[in-house]
Amino acid sequence: MATPARRDFAALEARRFQAARLFARGTSQGGVARALGVTPVTAHHWYHAWHAHGRAALKSAGRAGRKPKLEPKQLATIEQALRAGPRVYGFSTDL
Repeated sequence: MATPARRDFAALEARRFQAARLFARGTSQGGVARALGVTPVTAHHWYHAWHAHGRAALKSAGRAGRKPKLEPKQLATIEQALRAGPRVYGFSTDL
């Protein structure tokens, strides 16, 4: 099974912290957007979070997406069953 691409959360957080430093120096939202290669809307959201709650508001939230409902051992069991194929489980075809 191919593993999905992972986001570099530390790099994303560092970019938001760089935005906070630029805002603190008086750089406009548009200037931050251009400097960091993000959309003006993103810079706008960052600015308002930073302005209301400081740098801590730009800290990474951790993982993205939902937490898995299955544990790694359960996923391994499913993968093993799929690799065995349907005939092992009494089906007459491989479909």
